[in-house]
Amino acid sequence: MASDTLSKVKRARRISHNKLDEEIQDDIVACLADLRTCGISEPKEEDPLILRAIKLYCLGHLPDDTGKSAEYLKLYDQHKGFLQSAKGYGRAEKSVEENGNE
Repeated sequence: MASDTLSKVKRARRISHNKLDEEIQDDIVACLADLRTCGISEPKEEDPLILRAIKLYCLGHLPDDTGKSAEYLKLYDQHKGFLQSAKGYGRAEKSVEENGNE
């Protein structure tokens, strides 16, 4: 699935060459690690909401325009916040299940 994610990120960034593939792949891995660190349980690249987060993260880290980069990173942070509170993604639900208080 990683190469599929790489292709989707490259299309979002309008990249048709392979010169940045390693850097983009590193950003995909970093995004998934960031999501896990922030409490997103088991982020899977094939999940459309996780894929959206990956695209925003990568768009923010491959800037042609630093202003746009900041905008994408702000959108990424907002999307990450949504995921943290969304059922099936964040810690809040996990805590409720662990305590047995649903």
